[in-house]
Amino acid sequence: MEIMSNIKSITGKITAEVTDRAHHVKDALRMRSRANTGTKAGATVIDLSANPDDFRPALTHIVTTIEEARAANQKVIVMIGERHDTPAHFALSDMTRRALRKAGNKTRPALALEASHDFFEHAIARWPDSMAHVRRGILNHLQNMKQERPAQYHKMQARAYASHAWMAAPIARVECVSAWLREQAPVRLVDLAFNTHEKFDMDVSETAEFIKHNRKPFNVFLNENTRQGSMRLRNEWMLANLKAMSHDHDITFLQTGLSHIAGDGKRGISYKYSLHELAQNIGPNIKVITVLQEHRSEKFNYARLPRSAKKAMNTPDTVIIRGGNEDLHFIGLHGTMKEEAASLRKIYSASGLPTRQFSIKNGKDYKQKRLELMPLEIK
Repeated sequence: MEIMSNIKSITGKITAEVTDRAHHVKDALRMRSRANTGTKAGATVIDLSANPDDFRPALTHIVTTIEEARAANQKVIVMIGERHDTPAHFALSDMTRRALRKAGNKTRPALALEASHDFFEHAIARWPDSMAHVRRGILNHLQNMKQERPAQYHKMQARAYASHAWMAAPIARVECVSAWLREQAPVRLVDLAFNTHEKFDMDVSETAEFIKHNRKPFNVFLNENTRQGSMRLRNEWMLANLKAMSHDHDITFLQTGLSHIAGDGKRGISYKYSLHELAQNIGPNIKVITVLQEHRSEKFNYARLPRSAKKAMNTPDTVIIRGGNEDLHFIGLHGTMKEEAASLRKIYSASGLPTRQFSIKNGKDYKQKRLELMPLEIK
């Protein structure tokens, strides 16, 4: 009986130990999945669903990938696909910049934004005719600044962008872009110019020259004015700007809509001529990291993503952030100023990043911050 009792006791201990080890293995696998999963042949999936506000697993992976590329003497372009009305999506480039610094990387990265390269001029063009004289004087001054002081000109454009009354994630745009500017980091607007009718502005020399130079391969798209043709032109222009920025900066971030990076089947935008497809020939000394941020309605394998994009982007250099914060703010439709401000603080705090730089808590603060950023002092 004593022998049988000992056998049962030993068997019970072994069973408990095996069960315990199995749980540990399962937990380890789950944690690895959350941190930076993805097979060698597939995209890198980072699951944040256990704590949607904590982006540290994603930031750690992106920072590590950047530093590995820099150690190999490669320039880096990080293309971040966003849903425009999701503050966490827009904030990712700023969070990564801060995470780089926190990791001891002293490189000053640059930021490229999906917006007309003449954003300030476009805003001034909307001023009433009663201000025509002032409008003309400022526009002439900006033209001279573009030629003589390009860095100051681009800073003006960035401030115009940050102080604009955006409908989608307005507080994230103000807080994050102003943070880049405070650090004296270069910020460039890298989309083609549009006129007041939201068509390509052929009166803007850079946009006109680019379109005319590429008119032969794009003539059908230009005549039909299709989304596909418009997107192709815009992506070609964006990539040209990213390459130019990479000559001067070791690390460049791009914040843009997912459709630009991967296409959009439902909107008639194919993967062909997407930023990801065009970037395949960018050159051996530039590493391109693509970050797709999922939303409950927009996933890497969701119906809108073209099949060819899923296939081409299923590589380790494609990072899919899954289960992150999905708070929305689109004025009049989703969320409020207070909710977006609180959401940003919550995300940065959970991700181990300081929040003291955030000055906006409500709509009144938002208006004040915009006024401070408006590029009204044309010197």
